[in-house]
Amino acid sequence: MKTYSRFWISITLSSAFLLSFSGVATGQTGVTPGPNTAPNMKTGRDASPLNAENALEISNPQEDTAFKSFEAISIEQLPKKIKSGEDFLKKYNGSRYRPQVYSVLAIAYIQSGQTEKGLAAGETSITLNPNDVRTMAVLSQSLARLYKSSDPDASAKLAKAEQYGKKAVELMPTLKKPDAASDQEFQVYKNESLAMAYSGLGLVGIRKGSYSAAIPDLEQATKLDTKKDPVNYYLLGVANQNSSHFSEAAAAFARCAEFPGNMQETCKSGAEEAKKRASTQPKTSQ
Repeated sequence: MKTYSRFWISITLSSAFLLSFSGVATGQTGVTPGPNTAPNMKTGRDASPLNAENALEISNPQEDTAFKSFEAISIEQLPKKIKSGEDFLKKYNGSRYRPQVYSVLAIAYIQSGQTEKGLAAGETSITLNPNDVRTMAVLSQSLARLYKSSDPDASAKLAKAEQYGKKAVELMPTLKKPDAASDQEFQVYKNESLAMAYSGLGLVGIRKGSYSAAIPDLEQATKLDTKKDPVNYYLLGVANQNSSHFSEAAAAFARCAEFPGNMQETCKSGAEEAKKRASTQPKTSQ
């Protein structure tokens, strides 16, 4: 079998849940809320006299309404979600909500096949909010999966995938749970984000031919991924197969084959081949 085949699967995230965490790391890393990060709104607070601290907290009712309308649109309604986000950014190009809108648009664009727009929106989100770990994780996984060695900037994209993945893993422990989120919701958020980051890092390792080094990252991805993306099991199988860990490869491919879809037959074939190679592998002395 080929050591790696090109594939893409959509990223499915709840936009409302994503938005509630968009600025969660701000208070933990010394970044002062400003136009490029979403401040914590304090409803009912007296905003006069106007000062540097409360200037960003003055509400624009039309802007707030437009943002809530964007937020309320399901991510499954991709054309409508994208148009609403684009219209919002055109009308409120100085809005404090820009990081959140760009973050959601990155996912919506990628899901709709507009990958370059998605990557650009994601990078804008991170520029506006350097602690946007969720978007870093999305870009790490996306850049690694969309990589083509024939692209003129292929090496740069792979380097970015690795950079974003490592940064997401580094920043994740600094996150503080928002008051509105339950412990379970927060843990799921962190696990899903880390799963994407580790998936991106593992695939970067495979792209570089560092199969053994990719295994721990991909093991973390399969462990933390609550949605159980079959691609991660496939990649784990590839990494183990090319590290001569044939029994482990067979187990990973078999797990991938449990999921219906266009990868099922490939994973079944991979499991069979890995089992055959495991049976002929010389036994090591204990």
